[in-house]
Amino acid sequence: MKHILITGGSGYIGSKLVPFLLKKGYTITVIDKMDFYNNLSPHPNLKIISRDILNTHLEDYEGFDAIIHLAGLSNDPMANFSPNDNFIQNLAVTGMAAFLAKKAGIPKFIFASSCSVYGNSMDSLCNEYDQTLATFPYGVSKLQCEASLMQQADKNFKVVILRQATVFGWAPRMRTDLVVNTMTKTSILERKIHIHDSSVYRPLIHIDDLCEAYLRVLEADLL
Repeated sequence: MKHILITGGSGYIGSKLVPFLLKKGYTITVIDKMDFYNNLSPHPNLKIISRDILNTHLEDYEGFDAIIHLAGLSNDPMANFSPNDNFIQNLAVTGMAAFLAKKAGIPKFIFASSCSVYGNSMDSLCNEYDQTLATFPYGVSKLQCEASLMQQADKNFKVVILRQATVFGWAPRMRTDLVVNTMTKTSILERKIHIHDSSVYRPLIHIDDLCEAYLRVLEADLL
């Protein structure tokens, strides 16, 4: 039975991913400073540590088979409101978590990056080989996180970066600021769907599919 450390595991994605992995037989430890409270139900194979990542130490990372790093500020409006907090909570926290995870001997680091690193792609479809053009604080910080992680990656510390599309779907820690969730909310409450710019396209992923992606990365035998 593999023991997984999940940072930010009580947030929107984590509140769905943690119970999903518990059902798959994993043992989970969550470190989360609980800005949005604890959204996880008790489970015999779940340990929850209420703590800021910036206050963690080497012993907090020892004994795990992988780490899934979800912690950080999670969208453009929050990052634009406070760029200082954005770069601390995304770049600094990620770099510190990776440094301690590697030092503790965790062999696999899975990072929740964002499609925001591509910026405005001007109607073209992008993949991991395309140029990144991040210009706003959130995308810039995520791109810098990626560079920091790849600098630390080696044969004993495998780094997997998922440039996530905009997530949608229900979770215990629900977010109604995400585009599809917002449309669903207004369709129920107002019987209207508001579209602010019909010319904009964005990639989307259901939260259940994202959980499956994390599972597959956990189970992958990386070369």
